[in-house]
This record gives sequence, structure tokens and C-alpha cells, in this order.
Amino acid sequence: MRKRIIYILATFSVPLLLFVNVWQSQKYMVDFFEVRALVESQESLISGNKRLLNRVAELDSPTKIVDATEASLDLYPIDKDSLVRLHLVGNNE
Repeated sequence: MRKRIIYILATFSVPLLLFVNVWQSQKYMVDFFEVRALVESQESLISGNKRLLNRVAELDSPTKIVDATEASLDLYPIDKDSLVRLHLVGNNE
């Protein structure tokens, strides 16, 4: 009787262990593809941030600022000779 129970347990344990193995490998593959997608998303965000930082640094340079103001706003640098300073004297406010 005892041998019979051992044979029955062994018979059912093999398919059970195979099922557990397949289930764990399926969970692993789902996690693997999820992590892979997150890594790709992170890499694209990092490269996008690098492009934006480079663009900000490029626009922050003084020559770009001067070029942009002259082109779009019709501003131009003035001569020091044409600069007039006013001093208000006696203003009680």
C-alpha cells in the first residue's frame, strides 16, 4: 500500500513540476519583455533630454541671442555716442 502511494505521488509530481517550470518561465519572459520595453523607453527619454539640453545650450550662447534679436525683433546694438542718460533731481515720491 505504501509503495502504491509513493508511485501515485511520483506520477502526479512530474506533470506538476513541469507545469510549475512552464509557469515560471512564462512569468520570466513577461518580466523580461517588460523590462526591455522600459529600458528602451528610458534610453529614448535620455536621448531626447540630451537633444533638448544641447538645443538650450545652443540658444543660450550670446551670438545666437544677438542673431535672434536682430532677425526677429528688429533690434540692433546702439553706439555709445547716441546713449543719453537722464538724472531726475528733486523727485519727492
